[in-house]
Amino acid sequence: MSEPTEGLASSGPAQDAIPDPVDERAPFEPDGNVATVIYSHIADVQTRGALAMASRSWRDVSRLLASLPRRLDLDGLSETQVDHLLDVDGLTSLDEERMLELAGVDKEDFCEWAATRTGCLKLIVWALERGFSWGGYPPGLVSDDVLALRMTRAMCPELQDMWREDESTHTWHGVTWANSRVDRIELIGVSTVPACIGQFSLLRDLLLNFGRITSLPPAIGKLTNLKKLSLFNDINGDSSEYVLESLPAEIGQLTSLEVLSFLSSRLTSLPATIGQLTSLKRLHLAGNQLTSLPAEVRQLTQLQELSLSYNQLTTLPEWIGELTSLKKLTLYGNQLTSLPAAAIDGLRARGCNVDD
Repeated sequence: MSEPTEGLASSGPAQDAIPDPVDERAPFEPDGNVATVIYSHIADVQTRGALAMASRSWRDVSRLLASLPRRLDLDGLSETQVDHLLDVDGLTSLDEERMLELAGVDKEDFCEWAATRTGCLKLIVWALERGFSWGGYPPGLVSDDVLALRMTRAMCPELQDMWREDESTHTWHGVTWANSRVDRIELIGVSTVPACIGQFSLLRDLLLNFGRITSLPPAIGKLTNLKKLSLFNDINGDSSEYVLESLPAEIGQLTSLEVLSFLSSRLTSLPATIGQLTSLKRLHLAGNQLTSLPAEVRQLTQLQELSLSYNQLTTLPEWIGELTSLKKLTLYGNQLTSLPAAAIDGLRARGCNVDD
C-alpha cells in the first residue's frame, strides 16, 4: 500500500487527534473552590498580586479569608500592593492565633508590625481592641489621629527620640491640636513622609522643614482640608541623593490649599493638576530646577504671590499676565533672556511688584 500523497487531506482517527492551536492569551479560569486552594498555597505575594490582576474572578477570590496563605510576607511591596493584599473581606474577623500566624510575629510585636509594614489602621485598631500592647504606649483604645501619629513615629526614625512613647501625643513637638483633632504638624529633619499622613482628615497646616525628602506619597491628596503645605529641604553640602524632582498628581486634590511652598527642593517639573488648586493665594517655588511652568498655572486666578527665583527658567509665558490677582512676582536668579513686555507691563499697571 502506498503512503498518502503529501498535501492531500487524510481522514480517520489520525486527523481527529491533531489538537487545535492553543490561544495562549486565554486566561486560566478555574472555579472558585479551585482558585481558593491555589491562592492559599501561594506564599509569594508578588505572584498573588499578579493573579488578582488576571481577571475579576481571580480578584474576587483573592479577597476571601480562605485564600490567605499561612503567612504574609510583605517585604519589597509598595503601598498600593499592600493595600490590595489586605483588601480581604472579614480580615479582622480572624481569631488572634490565625492573625499572628498570618503576620509571623508575636503578640507584643504585632502593632509595630502593622504600623511599619502594612500602614493599616484597621489592623492596629483590631489589636488594641483585644488588649495588644504597643511598645511603651499606654494600653487601650485611642482616636484615629493618635494612631496615625504613632504610625508616623514608627515609620520616621528621626522622630523616635523627639516623640516619646511614654508621653502624650498632645505634648509631642510640632503637633498642634484643636477640638481633639490634629490641626497642624511640623516635621523637622525627616527623610520620609509616610502614607499614613493621609489619615489626618482635618489637618490644616503641614510643614516639612530641614529634611531630606525625596518623594511625597499619593495619600497626601486625602488632606482635603489642608490650607498650607510647605517643604524646605536641607541641601547643604552634597545634595545629589536628596532630590525631590516631582510632585504626585494627587496634589491637585488639595482644593482648600491657600499656601503651597517648595523651597530648595530641586523640583524639575510641576504636575498639570496644580491648576485644580483654585483657592491658592501663595505659590513659592524658589531654589528649584524648573525650566518652565505648566499652562495650568494660568487657572490660579486667586494667586497673589508667585516666587520663581533661582530656577532654570529661560522664558516666561505670555499668559502670566492673566493672573489678575497677582501682587508679587519674583523672578531673579533665573536665566531669562527676555520677558513678555505686554504681560509684565499689565501686571505692574495693576499694582503687582515684579522683581526680575
